[in-house]
Amino acid sequence: MKYRSVSLVLMGAVYILHMSVQPSFALVYSGGTGHTTAPEADPGWGNVGVMSIGSGAYLGDGWVIAPYHVYQHNPTGGRYVDLDQRYYEIPNTAHRIEYSPTTDADLMMFRIEGDPDLPLVEISSSIPLDKEVIIIASGRSRVGDLVEFASGHEGYHTSPVREKRWGRNMTGAYTSSASSSFGRTNSFTTSFDSPGLGDDECQLVAKDSGGGVFVKSGSSWELAGLALAAGGPYSYVGNVVTDPVYGAYNKHAALATYRSQIDAIRLIPLQGDADWDGDVDSVDIDIFRLTFGQTGPDLQADFNGDGLVNLADFAVIRKYFGTVSGHGVPGAGDLPIQTVPEPTTILLLTGAIPLLMRSRKRR
Repeated sequence: MKYRSVSLVLMGAVYILHMSVQPSFALVYSGGTGHTTAPEADPGWGNVGVMSIGSGAYLGDGWVIAPYHVYQHNPTGGRYVDLDQRYYEIPNTAHRIEYSPTTDADLMMFRIEGDPDLPLVEISSSIPLDKEVIIIASGRSRVGDLVEFASGHEGYHTSPVREKRWGRNMTGAYTSSASSSFGRTNSFTTSFDSPGLGDDECQLVAKDSGGGVFVKSGSSWELAGLALAAGGPYSYVGNVVTDPVYGAYNKHAALATYRSQIDAIRLIPLQGDADWDGDVDSVDIDIFRLTFGQTGPDLQADFNGDGLVNLADFAVIRKYFGTVSGHGVPGAGDLPIQTVPEPTTILLLTGAIPLLMRSRKRR
């Protein structure tokens, strides 16, 4: 791993910026075309899912994080992540991660409908520098053995066939100023070296933006980054995202620098889910019914946050009734859930609304 140095990153900075206007990348590794199932030490294979032009990582609680440039590729209503089956975005749940109060990062979180039944993923609390990582991504596939290109660099050809793979690498430099037309993002680097980590050494190529970068912390794995872009040495005249060569490098979003934002978004409950258990059902209707007309802060059924449980909140329940997303919000058991004497249905409650309103008027 001797190629990793500040000088390499600085030398390629312009090339990174040039590449980052078209930043969808994939995975090639030195050993061949395998690595299509989880490694023995699985950091989160099932939590990395395929998206339209890249990948995204399922964090749990119904939430997915992906590069913004991958997220925005599909129109509203068609955005999805494939975690052995397609899970579609719940409209109006997307949250852009900020680089600063005035500048967006190339990162987006959105909530999916359904429960993939996957483990929670912990975001790394520190930027992994000089650490071994496992990268899981799904883009173009390597074709053939090592070749020497006209420019004198050794590398590999690829085909457009996409398949999820994993590989290993070592992290290098950190930058707080990596920018593109999709935002400004704190990031760290990896580079494609020979011999590197032997057969497992990997490099991103086309269609794998959003690949997960996992680092070991004690006995557990954490998500340290998401793949964003790739670049190569100036002397290489080929296209590094289709024909990667040794000496090429990648940049990955440094998620530790956005952890507080990510954690705050993960605590946002599903709209209409008064008991924070990950679905909108008859229990949520009962909580609404028992608190109808109440005013004050932090009311469980006050879904629009106006300090009042009223018909506007009932409209939210009606809109999302039957929706399931993940297992629910962490810590939901701490909520002062109302005791519900009997189940109700949304149809019965609709008929009872006039009675509820008359009852409140008499008081």
